[in-house]
Amino acid sequence: MSEAPVRFSRDWWRKEWREWRVTLLLVALILALRSVLVDWYYVPSGSMLPSIRIGDRILVHRATFDLRVPFTTWSLARTGEPQRGEIVVLWSPDSGERLVKRLVGLPGDLLELRGQTLFVDGVALAYRPTGELPDAIRAEGHRFTAQLFEEQLPGHPHPVALVLPQGREFGPLRVPDGHYWVMGDNRDNSRDSRAFGPVPRRLLAGRATRVIWSLDEDWRPRWSRFGEPLP
Repeated sequence: MSEAPVRFSRDWWRKEWREWRVTLLLVALILALRSVLVDWYYVPSGSMLPSIRIGDRILVHRATFDLRVPFTTWSLARTGEPQRGEIVVLWSPDSGERLVKRLVGLPGDLLELRGQTLFVDGVALAYRPTGELPDAIRAEGHRFTAQLFEEQLPGHPHPVALVLPQGREFGPLRVPDGHYWVMGDNRDNSRDSRAFGPVPRRLLAGRATRVIWSLDEDWRPRWSRFGEPLP
């Protein structure tokens, strides 16, 4: 005996909606909270090596700078000021792509890059050599042997990878009011403010603070990076 066909009556739709509306509302709430408070970001490139590896999933605090209307860049209230040296997630001013970079210039800063030396307000930063880019990291699609340094950015020293004596020089230039200058720690393999210019504050999505988890190209866990703070 064949089964009777399902009748999509008004009562049937009401019953289905009652069963699904709580789930749909919960999903919408989770997505809204991700867009406003806390989010995570998968890192697909090596522009922030050695600080961030390809395959890292990083924690992003979305309400660090502004409390925003969900799913928009409209600010309801400022909650904090971006600080020089911290790692931020942003939307590229030219392509709208989501990126992760280090904030190196604040509004009003005078910046210049000569060779591989960054100058802030006319003062050259110091660079302490710390070795070479490890083979395990260089194997992630990188064709060069970079030297590792600790860049003494005022108040926030951090690692950078440099291919001496290359460097995409710029400046001197003044960061406009309400804008920020960002660069990748992997200085010779990063598309950053040297390409798209200073970033308006409204395009700063939040501060990245640590690695949640990390997988290599074969989807194997990098256990040592789970929960690791970002420099």
